Amino acid sequence: LEKHLKQTLGYKMDEIVLLQQENTYKYIVMLETLSSKFISWCSVVKANTDEDKKTVQRELQEYIREHPTQTLDLTVIWAHYDMKKIYSKTFAYNRKLTSITLPPTITVIEESAFSHCTGLTSILIPDGVTTIEDGAFYMCLALKYITLSNSLVALGTRSFAHCRVVEAITIPHSVKTMGTYVFGQCVSLKTIAL
Repeated sequence: LEKHLKQTLGYKMDEIVLLQQENTYKYIVMLETLSSKFISWCSVVKANTDEDKKTVQRELQEYIREHPTQTLDLTVIWAHYDMKKIYSKTFAYNRKLTSITLPPTITVIEESAFSHCTGLTSILIPDGVTTIEDGAFYMCLALKYITLSNSLVALGTRSFAHCRVVEAITIPHSVKTMGTYVFGQCVSLKTIAL
């Protein structure tokens, strides 16, 4: 089974641990990334449907809650599962997370995806992202540096509200729609470049 998983996933693995839970096999996979080890907890080998991809992200969220980490690089696992979105509330309330590398494959960051990540200090939104939905980074109290995608079209309501230490933001020319209170209660915000 370990050999099968290695061949199917196509990555060199440092460790595979199999757990039998409720008649399903889950496995913890440690993958080598560019600068760190990324840990994922999955119950499916391939995620072909949107629902499968949501399942992978829900289980990743569960694993992170049980094993808090300060840094995450999502590039490898998102590319492997060909995921184009970060689904609603996937990383919400992860207060220990300080740094995250978003994969270049994503186009949408859904509602409240990173809300209440109070330790997150910076975010670089990849250029493929066209939509940041409502409250995506709401109450990220330590978020000081925000770089938006150059192809961003829509910013949802309160998408960066209560990011209290951000001082400057550049809104790309590509943005067509903005919800209300996008930067509400960003009390340190002094400069908005359009």
